[in-house]
Amino acid sequence: MLARRLCRSPSARSARSGERRRKRPMGAVAVDDNEVVLEELRLRASTVQVERLCEWAGRFEKREWAVESANGLGYLIAQQLLAAGETVFDVPAVLASRVRLLGSIRAWEPVFSSFEQVLGPDLYRRLYPDWRSQQRASVEQALASNETWVRVAEAQVTGFVNVIFDAGEKVGEIHMIAVDPRSQRRGIATDLTELAVAEMTRRGLTLATVSTGGDPGHAPARRTYEKAGFASFPQML
Repeated sequence: MLARRLCRSPSARSARSGERRRKRPMGAVAVDDNEVVLEELRLRASTVQVERLCEWAGRFEKREWAVESANGLGYLIAQQLLAAGETVFDVPAVLASRVRLLGSIRAWEPVFSSFEQVLGPDLYRRLYPDWRSQQRASVEQALASNETWVRVAEAQVTGFVNVIFDAGEKVGEIHMIAVDPRSQRRGIATDLTELAVAEMTRRGLTLATVSTGGDPGHAPARRTYEKAGFASFPQML
């Protein structure tokens, strides 16, 4: 557990939606049944975009396409895929859907790998028989219950912070923070931490808290929080 006393500043400000989106090439991501990323493709819109997509996906014999807003902005590509004989599903074009993939799989892989090294294989399997499903459920619950700020770069979610606000006790908690491993070591976690603290200050809260692990996999998180002014004290569960 780490805590930081907050001092309200009239200049404290926060941004809700992260970076503004700009037009970028479209992207396709192949994932397996556990939402593990297998391969990615980036291409620009063109008259041969469907041919290129189907050629790229040809190695995956059993495949289904999830197209964001297939009845809206994604209508054209969805119809082109259907005309090519592909199976297409419509999914909401919302950041939360991408956050679930990021939060449930990629961002926590180094942490659970560290857990296995610390606990040993037998105890690790006892505590985390299916960590992907467990973590996915935790992320879903956090997104449904608390406010979330998302960091976006090139139309891709690179990180998010999920925050609990207790106005009665004047305490805020950074409940969950994650950065895609491909975007780590770029200061994103620091930016998200400061954004969360600034929002707590703006709401008149006087104490910020965050819980994190003591294992090697959480060492980067501990450094980020301590750098942001949080003081640590141990807990045992």
